[in-house]
Amino acid sequence: MDKLTISTIITTCNRPVDILERAVRSVAMQKRLPEELIIIDDSSAGGKHTEEITKMLSKYAGKIDLHYLKNEGSKGACYSRNRGVEAATGDYIAFLDDDDEWSPLKLLIQEKKALEDESAVLITGYIRFIADGKSRTRIYNRGWEYEGRVLPQILGNNFVGGCSAPLLKKSSVIKCGCFDENFVSSQDYDLWIRLAEIGNFVFVKEILVDYHLHAESITEDFAGRITGWKQIYKKHHDTFQIYPDAKGKFFELLAVNAWENGRYCFSVGMLGRSIRACGMKADLFKTLIKLGWITLKHSLRRMIK
Repeated sequence: MDKLTISTIITTCNRPVDILERAVRSVAMQKRLPEELIIIDDSSAGGKHTEEITKMLSKYAGKIDLHYLKNEGSKGACYSRNRGVEAATGDYIAFLDDDDEWSPLKLLIQEKKALEDESAVLITGYIRFIADGKSRTRIYNRGWEYEGRVLPQILGNNFVGGCSAPLLKKSSVIKCGCFDENFVSSQDYDLWIRLAEIGNFVFVKEILVDYHLHAESITEDFAGRITGWKQIYKKHHDTFQIYPDAKGKFFELLAVNAWENGRYCFSVGMLGRSIRACGMKADLFKTLIKLGWITLKHSLRRMIK
């Protein structure tokens, strides 16, 4: 294979048009343009909002092949992504959330890696987290650069992150059954696990996407995240039993997230399940130190206030 065909899919729902345009612009500025950009609008709003999106997209019509599809009523992110997969004509798919933006070299870098390893079902890289209104940033998945057959690693820890980072082989996504529309959250995590069961992952040590954190983000909704994690564990329960270290890591990371969100009893319960799964390991001691540090920071903030 000398060249890939890539379909980019942006799903959007009631997002301010200027934020959506930031995502669209980052696609149009790619050094390696995709063959098409598909916008799936899951917005419950019509009329003026749809007109504003159409007007904004017209600015990019000469730059990239655009397809704007609107759902009949709000169907959810998974339905929208699956509709995008169905509409895509490319051999590879690159999703982009409507409030994120890509590095200009993202698709160029990923295409090179995909051509080097045609067995790869997913090519990903670093995600930079940017909190709205704050200058500080952090790399979400630094230190988790796993490649090859990575089922135990992805099972215990979603190092790929959300949908905006990876380039996916379309045939493999379809083979896995696409996104599970029964999931409340962690739909991407579920798909990554299923992809890891059938093929290789490639990790690029470059920042590929800027993930903008804001109050409306579902990943900031801890109750929704807990429901998603429970669905992950239930669906992949048998696989977790095969990999006890991954099971322990899964509960360990849940404990950290719970502690950060003030759910201390839940956190202690998850730590207990982690210990029962794989015993007291060095990583767990590091986690206990981290929880202590989080508690200290919260205490200092309250004192300053």
